[in-house]
Amino acid sequence: MVYTTNGNDVETTIINGKTVSKISLGTVQLGLNYGIANNNGQPSLEKSFKMLDKAINGGITAFDTARGYGN
Repeated sequence: MVYTTNGNDVETTIINGKTVSKISLGTVQLGLNYGIANNNGQPSLEKSFKMLDKAINGGITAFDTARGYGN
């Protein structure tokens, strides 16, 4: 299934009866200084919320999170 939000076509699938985007946003870097190519470290709280807002406004409804990712 494809739906359009804010001019973006987003492919979706159904998981446990809920429609979610087929692409997800990984959030480990929002809580940790993570990644070999990460030269900038953990983003500020303000930048983190901007990234989340962009993802949501772009139609992303799936987020990869875990307690082990930090605060």
